[in-house]
Amino acid sequence: RVLAGHSKDVCGCDLSSDGALVVSGSEDCAVRLWDSSSGQAVATLVGHRGLVYDCCFSPDDQFVLSCSHDDSLRVWSVAERLCVRRLVHSAGTFRCCWSGDGSRIVAADMDKRIVLWPGTVQDQPSRKRKEADE
Repeated sequence: RVLAGHSKDVCGCDLSSDGALVVSGSEDCAVRLWDSSSGQAVATLVGHRGLVYDCCFSPDDQFVLSCSHDDSLRVWSVAERLCVRRLVHSAGTFRCCWSGDGSRIVAADMDKRIVLWPGTVQDQPSRKRKEADE
């Protein structure tokens, strides 16, 4: 199956643990969620202002983490389809991932560094709009 819909090159992707959803990040600055069975896009997560280099599901599949050339990482609620946390960084980030237990987020940046953050989102305010934390 081919999933098509981004307007520019796709830079990163991940599959949910149950295989039901695919997440992709693109040079078009969007993060998309896809139904892996139908191949249809189910959501476009808008907020990054630079190309999205990487994206991945949290270990419990409740969240998606994305990193971008815009010097930020974003945590998106899969259920709400909204940004629930924005991590501002001093440089663009190439790669990102969660620890196996979801307690940490790690990212590789354009300043030749690896940066760690707490991975929890429990105390983060939920956004009621798709473009959060402007």
